[in-house]
Amino acid sequence: MVAMKRLILTVLMRAAVVAAVVGVGKPSAAEAQGAGAAKEEKEEKPAAKEEKEEKPAAKEEKEAEELPKVEAVKEAEVRKLVGRKAVVSGRVSNTHESEKGITFITLEGGKFTVVCWKESYGKFEGGSPAKLYKGKTIEVTGDIFEYKGKDGGSKGQLEIKLREPGQVKVTGEAAGVKEGSEGEKGGEKAEPGEKTEEEKSEGEGKPPRGRVDAKKYFR
Repeated sequence: MVAMKRLILTVLMRAAVVAAVVGVGKPSAAEAQGAGAAKEEKEEKPAAKEEKEEKPAAKEEKEAEELPKVEAVKEAEVRKLVGRKAVVSGRVSNTHESEKGITFITLEGGKFTVVCWKESYGKFEGGSPAKLYKGKTIEVTGDIFEYKGKDGGSKGQLEIKLREPGQVKVTGEAAGVKEGSEGEKGGEKAEPGEKTEEEKSEGEGKPPRGRVDAKKYFR
């Protein structure tokens, strides 16, 4: 009888040991639930990362709203902002593309110019921003600087360098672009020493654009 009890006790002890060993590698229900929650939290992190990446754009938009705004026709106020980033608004009164690959977009009043180099043309629809914004009312954002040229006069031309379309916001469409005045070609200012369309036509023996060739009617 005693031997039987010892045998049963031994079997029970071994069973307990085996159960304990097996239980070490098997997580409990609570542990399994906790691991699943941790995994879900880890999977949600990319979404949080995307949200974090969107913040710089919102920050830039907020900064644009906080930037000083000034009208191009108010020269004195624009000059106070030289060296600072600001938003300058006005109607494009004149555009010009130089042979060197520089576009000049002059706003109404003639005291403020937006300058764009040829290297940036590919970023704009249709190429040159001169054609894109001609006659329109715009807001341009950027650092304002004063270009005094070689003569280094007391007052230089106020300018903003245009590098990408995101700097410009069109607030009014062109209501009709006036023909260029004397010294301009098609509404675009001619460079000093550069011939206008009329001068080129006369040099080629062709009647200037807009004039009637009397030889066709009186022979």
